[in-house]
Amino acid sequence: MNHLTRRYVLRAAGVTILAGVTGAATPPKQTLTGQEIEMVLQVARLGAVYPVPFPDEHGVSQATAERLRVRLPELAPARFQLVRDAVRDLAAAGLTGASRDRLLDGLARKAADNGGDALTALTALAVATVSTDFSPNDDTAAVFWLGGLRQRHLRLKGDRRS
Repeated sequence: MNHLTRRYVLRAAGVTILAGVTGAATPPKQTLTGQEIEMVLQVARLGAVYPVPFPDEHGVSQATAERLRVRLPELAPARFQLVRDAVRDLAAAGLTGASRDRLLDGLARKAADNGGDALTALTALAVATVSTDFSPNDDTAAVFWLGGLRQRHLRLKGDRRS
């Protein structure tokens, strides 16, 4: 085997090994069930109109299962489980398929009761579904929106005492 051929074989073998290692490091595909998708979309549709509508290029029309599936691979694996936990929590609270007002009240109550990282992760994914200006791993818009819901809930709760 001459020097040039040996170098070619070794280089080709190295590329093959590198490709195998890279492939093995790929995280498993993250998928949501139909119920989980619908809950994320419920939050996305609500966030797209409350308290003010998103601009026309985003908004409710972008809150689709296809759009969510496109954004889902961007979600960090650790956040994926948080999204699932939040969906389960909202479903246990009877918010699956809830009316807009009931969902708004339920999310505001969860936010006021410190919905935590799970609710924030779900909300960030919902925001990213509606607008490509946001990453599903960026909590900025989600924290802001949930803070507004928290204040709404506390204000309404105070009004009921009067």
